[in-house]
Amino acid sequence: MKLRSSPILVVFLIVFIDLVGFGIIIPLGPYYATNIGATPTQVGILMAIYSLMQFLFSPFWGKLSDKVGRRPILLMSLLGSSISYLFFAFSTTFWMLLAARAFAGFFGANISTAMAYIADVTDEKNRSKGMGLIGAAFGLGFIMGPAIGGLLSEVGMRLGDEPPFGIGFSALGASVICFVNFLFAIKVLKESLTDEKKQKIQKRESRIALMKRFLFAKPQGVLLFLGFVSTFAFAHMESTLALFVKDSWDWGFTKASFAFAYVGIVSVFTQGFLIRRLMPKYGEPPLMFVGLTLTAMGMLGISLSTEVWMLGLAVTLMGLGMGMFNPSNLGGISLSSPSADQGKVLGVAQSFSALGRILGPLSGGFVYGHLGMRYPFLLAAAVLVIGFFLLLRIRKTIPNSTLIKKPLAFTKIGEYQFANLISNPIQFLMLDLRAENKSPFIRKSQLVTLENIKDIVNQSTTSKDQAIVIVCNDGDVSLKAAEMISSLGFINVVVLDGGTKNLTSHPSFS
Repeated sequence: MKLRSSPILVVFLIVFIDLVGFGIIIPLGPYYATNIGATPTQVGILMAIYSLMQFLFSPFWGKLSDKVGRRPILLMSLLGSSISYLFFAFSTTFWMLLAARAFAGFFGANISTAMAYIADVTDEKNRSKGMGLIGAAFGLGFIMGPAIGGLLSEVGMRLGDEPPFGIGFSALGASVICFVNFLFAIKVLKESLTDEKKQKIQKRESRIALMKRFLFAKPQGVLLFLGFVSTFAFAHMESTLALFVKDSWDWGFTKASFAFAYVGIVSVFTQGFLIRRLMPKYGEPPLMFVGLTLTAMGMLGISLSTEVWMLGLAVTLMGLGMGMFNPSNLGGISLSSPSADQGKVLGVAQSFSALGRILGPLSGGFVYGHLGMRYPFLLAAAVLVIGFFLLLRIRKTIPNSTLIKKPLAFTKIGEYQFANLISNPIQFLMLDLRAENKSPFIRKSQLVTLENIKDIVNQSTTSKDQAIVIVCNDGDVSLKAAEMISSLGFINVVVLDGGTKNLTSHPSFS
């Protein structure tokens, strides 16, 4: 498949490369700021300004993209991000750094536009998969960004100490990465918003009104607040961990960058591998409890760390916890909301997370500077414990996907329905699974087994809407067969409930 013919892949690459640039800056900001004399409180402000600008201007970019299209907004944001990182690399005062991050946040409020692009180019069946790629781009960017930033800082320090060299050389690398991404997007990104789709766009309800509406709904309100709590706690760590390892073990920027990359690896492993195996077995509420517990233990462990191995264990627990909690919480919010409100309520969830990324660094930096380097993590753990007890209060109201009965992908019919069906002149394929018989049940049927049933169906049908009737002696084997045939995409599969042994009322079946 050519890249141009895969718009979802194009957007994934654009968001991923953009997030690599963002990932470079996350651990760099505290180091760069303290090197030019910033206090921990100012570091918190520096980390928060980006999310604040994103929160304020995300609706602006979203509405503008509805009018002028997705492509120009995405291109403008990529170019703006490149310029902001370039400004960051040459900054020599805290206020220059702050202005650079504010500028980056203004142009970085493009995720809603990227999600709108995905919605434009996917149908309802594949939309969640497309949105999942945006989440994957976040996770991979968070891994690759810090790692690349650490390597670039080593190069920069060999080239000199003055900006844009030294550790600030990483920001210069982020600028180049985003500019190359901008040129790539110019070449391959096509517009997704057609004139027909523009006419269907409805007037958006204000974000504040939506936040108020869902915050007082049950159980969505508490789940949304828990999303804020978890993000607030994580942002505490995100804004102060670099300062903590620098003050505790005199780590340089490169070591700190790889520590952040490790947290990203654990989180992506949990969301991409563990959660897929644990969710079908346990469901959302239990994994939310485990996620909050592990994250709180990780935060407490960081605050108590006196050795590097203790820190490693703590951040592993934290990464596992956040990787379990976030998708479980979003799943709980989605399951407890009507289908018509899915987009709105998940958008509100992102808004609450954005508030956590604003207030978390502000609080973390202030606490670090005024109470001590271990207290931001203690406060984060305490907030998560409060969240645990809030979750405990509403646990019975949270839907659990493992308890939701999935509709059968086929139809079960009784004796009289079956008699009417086979006497009807409509065309159907009847499959007889009665292994003890050497002759078909009726003249219309074919003898099959579970081993060859798929091959026979594929050979005997030309359309996925072909009617298929399955019988066996007791009904158990035919149910398995129906699942197998339905998994192939056939939509008109019928099973005789209870099997042929229940056919006692019709002389023709005796």
